Amino acid sequence: MKSFPPFSALLIFSHIAVCSSLVCFLYLLVQKILDTFFDNISDSLKNKRNVEIRSLGVFFIKEIKEKKNARNPKTGEIIYVPKKNKARFKPSKKLKETINN
Repeated sequence: MKSFPPFSALLIFSHIAVCSSLVCFLYLLVQKILDTFFDNISDSLKNKRNVEIRSLGVFFIKEIKEKKNARNPKTGEIIYVPKKNKARFKPSKKLKETINN
């Protein structure tokens, strides 16, 4: 199977700026729009609010419990791991169908 490089923010900016059929978007304007979009998602997740984008999926926070008896695999010593929040993503049904077809 052919491996493709990751789709970076730089590629997204240039792709939107070049492929837009509307008014010619400037690269910096597209960058500002996407930065604002990602900042809003981050802020919502910090406040433990879900972010749903209908055709894409849902971003949400999952609280990971503390582990009092975790082991360091290298040394074997018992360590304490505090509870933490992790960002998770659940793809929409439409996205799953698009990927699998």
